[in-house]
Amino acid sequence: MLYRSGGRRLVGRDCAHKRYGVVFDELVKDFDAARDRRDYVERQRTVLSQRADLVDQIAAMGRDPAVKAFADIQRQLRAMLGKTVWARLERVANGDGMLSTEEQLRDYGSGNERVRGVVVQGDALHGAELFRSGPSVSDQLMDIEIDVAMTLEALRQPDVTTREIRIGLVKLGDLMRRIEEQRVRLRAVNSFFEIYNLGHLAKWARKVDQRIIIGTGTLPTRLVVQRGSEVLEGSAPEHYRVPGQSLVALMRDTVTSQKKVRRRA
Repeated sequence: MLYRSGGRRLVGRDCAHKRYGVVFDELVKDFDAARDRRDYVERQRTVLSQRADLVDQIAAMGRDPAVKAFADIQRQLRAMLGKTVWARLERVANGDGMLSTEEQLRDYGSGNERVRGVVVQGDALHGAELFRSGPSVSDQLMDIEIDVAMTLEALRQPDVTTREIRIGLVKLGDLMRRIEEQRVRLRAVNSFFEIYNLGHLAKWARKVDQRIIIGTGTLPTRLVVQRGSEVLEGSAPEHYRVPGQSLVALMRDTVTSQKKVRRRA
């Protein structure tokens, strides 16, 4: 406490409340509000100092060749596998991610030898994000770019309040997680074309659509689909890489930096 005489004295919150009552409580609220304001303004300035770099890197990620390659592979797989297999894979991706099938078993112990369907659990589908329904990676990144630009613009307003700064930082943290989700989707290309995964897919597809034959090729690993006399092949693009690593690192350093924890007296 600072006294009118100019002297200072350390007073714990509990003792000060007993001695000075509600007056001290109001002083504490003002002090905590000023301290929080200072902390959030510091974080706001850190984010805005990287504003141009953040916007540029998000735009660059959306233009990266891997984003177009991801969409091209989705279209290629849809054409290769056909509507029946694609629709089943979409259900797998939107569900538990397991390549399950339903088999018809005859129940001889029931007396009437009735047939019943039994779900047989299969292997996990790696690269399931290639088949998941919903907005494309390109559209998601475009929406994120717009949201980041709008949030940064709101943060740089001269009359922005502490609450608005806090909300803006939280929103940027959520947008960073959305960027990470798109990076996970893009990684699906590499995991899908792993040789063991294509083997699981081929085994599963034979039970789903007997009109097509699915196999694997090597060097590089590729999917081979035979439909009648037609043979189609697909593989991951050469030198395919997932963009956005430096962007996520930048956002983590500037947006989600945590305040130092202060102990109450």
